[in-house]
Amino acid sequence: MLAALISFVAAARLQSTDVVALQKLSGAVPSPDETRLVYSTSQYDMKTNKKQSKIIVLNLQDRSTREIGKDCHDPFWITNGIVGALCSGQVWSAYLNLPIPIWTQVTKYPVSLSTAKFHIGSKLLAFSADVSLDGTMQSAAMIKKYQEQNPETGVVYDSLYVRHWDNYINPWVRHQLFVVKLAIGLRVTVEGEAINLLKGTDLETPVPPLGGSGDYNFNPDGQLVAFTARVPSKDQAWNTNQDIFIVPVTGDEEPISISEDNLGADTTPRFSPDGFHILWLQMRTPGYESDQNKIVYYNLATAKMLMTFVNDWDKSPSDAVFMNPDVVVLTVPDEGRTRLYTLHIADNQLTPLTNNGSFSSAVATQSTIYALADSVKRPSELFSINLEGEITQLTYTNEAALEDKELSDLEEFWFQSHDFKAHALVLKPVGYDETKTWPLAFLIHGGPEGFWGDSWSYRWNPQMWAAAGYFVVMVNPEGSTSYGQNYTRAILGNWGGAPYETLMTGLDQALAKYPQIDKKRICGAGASYGGYMINWINTQTDRFACLVSHDGMFNTVGSYYATEELYFPESEFLGTPWTSRQIYERWNPVNYAQQMKTPALIIHGEKDYRLPVTEGLGVFSALQRRGIPSKLLYFANENHWVLQPGNWIQWQREILEWMHQWTSE
Repeated sequence: MLAALISFVAAARLQSTDVVALQKLSGAVPSPDETRLVYSTSQYDMKTNKKQSKIIVLNLQDRSTREIGKDCHDPFWITNGIVGALCSGQVWSAYLNLPIPIWTQVTKYPVSLSTAKFHIGSKLLAFSADVSLDGTMQSAAMIKKYQEQNPETGVVYDSLYVRHWDNYINPWVRHQLFVVKLAIGLRVTVEGEAINLLKGTDLETPVPPLGGSGDYNFNPDGQLVAFTARVPSKDQAWNTNQDIFIVPVTGDEEPISISEDNLGADTTPRFSPDGFHILWLQMRTPGYESDQNKIVYYNLATAKMLMTFVNDWDKSPSDAVFMNPDVVVLTVPDEGRTRLYTLHIADNQLTPLTNNGSFSSAVATQSTIYALADSVKRPSELFSINLEGEITQLTYTNEAALEDKELSDLEEFWFQSHDFKAHALVLKPVGYDETKTWPLAFLIHGGPEGFWGDSWSYRWNPQMWAAAGYFVVMVNPEGSTSYGQNYTRAILGNWGGAPYETLMTGLDQALAKYPQIDKKRICGAGASYGGYMINWINTQTDRFACLVSHDGMFNTVGSYYATEELYFPESEFLGTPWTSRQIYERWNPVNYAQQMKTPALIIHGEKDYRLPVTEGLGVFSALQRRGIPSKLLYFANENHWVLQPGNWIQWQREILEWMHQWTSE
């Protein structure tokens, strides 16, 4: 009896409540003397239905951790003994030499700060905040108050954007970058007035809607700031033109673009440690947000771009940081993983440092890289990596929470499809018995320029389906990133063509490799492009027992006119609906609604302005009108993603209940 109980406890299945209760770590910041790291964690409390955050200091010598504050995030070092962070929209600081650090408020501005970054040598704090058209935070606060009290609520627009991601644009407000000096004494205080470095321009940084503090950086002596910003124009909704700008911290000169010749997106500016050069990532195709990132190296003294690196490489880095003037650390999506590489500038040579798992939020000292890493079996923890590729785990924040959970191992296979080798990932069901047959969750990723990989997810986590007794198969079809730019571009103008065929071929391959999958109990599920593909599948085949479409496109033509970033459909469908109508109509699920047969669960969020809620309502209406069993799960307070933990629990429950209904023996 005892042995049976121990076996049961050891084989506990992962639940949605387990996932939302995990602690999420931020990237770490090394102290100036490189003896400690500071980072934040956030965790959802189901009793209060609120998210709680903590600031943690990690001692690199003995790996001990110390909690130094709560309800704050985005920490940074002010000195070796003082930490700053954003708390309730302002910068606060804490002295670490006290037995219990006491946090005191540093900034008291009339609007909330969205990001903050400190330069130790110059004692300058950079931060981003809303301003009015006169460039002041005070006027932005007054405008907000006036708009809240004004009985006239209409807003007049004369250009796009009207709304972006999940917010309507306030035409009277910008988001700009400030610097202010801090005085460090018995407490940290602001010294003088904050300087708006972008005043008098329409530039905004971090770039909305999803930019962060990585969009700007100080140079080594703290006298210049480099930042990325969209080039203001009436056509910003249908171009991707983002430039790298530099500006003195004195605020007496306007920002200067150093990448104006490029009409694509220039991002992630990084100064070299000697201050002579600046490096950034550059997409060169205008209007194409998934173009390959080239690595640009620019000489500040001569104001000339010296070179781009590894031009014959077909991968696309997502981040870059200097270790020293001659070595850059690259974060690279690479064949279903996100790996770290070093780039040696002198000889233009790449060296891989990591293999499995997914690395992110990398920072570097001259000898060590600190990064988050996760895998399909482990949420993110902090690791150190040296130049020899020696990887050391530094934190075990969620180990106790998952130690009794049975998680499935990741398997994979490759297969030929069209002109490419395609990649598929597989998880077997928890409690797998090869003498039995099992239902299959066939998951389709969004993007479409994204990929399934060896990573942990707080949204579409394949372990949830494995824990519920499903085989999980995830194919990365044409359009997926991490397999080279030719593979990524193969989806353009071809949304329901080659990718659909590759998905079906991958499914056939999985059924052949894993005969324990019951081909009569397959349910397909996907979000965004994955939701589009689910809608498309429902018009093309009846091989699935059920389908789940989350925030998916149903009408390619109609969604063009309702979305916000027009450059996306214009690149994906090779033009506008009036210049490329044939392509839009060829891959339009709405044109084949009469062919839908499969029961489907439709999910959509009201605040999804990327693919507005009418897309979900449209496919649900078609299913209902045709008499096909269907349900609609509607979230009034979610955008393109389901971010509220309570809603995510409901989301996962509704999906699994729907799949169980149609795949049970």
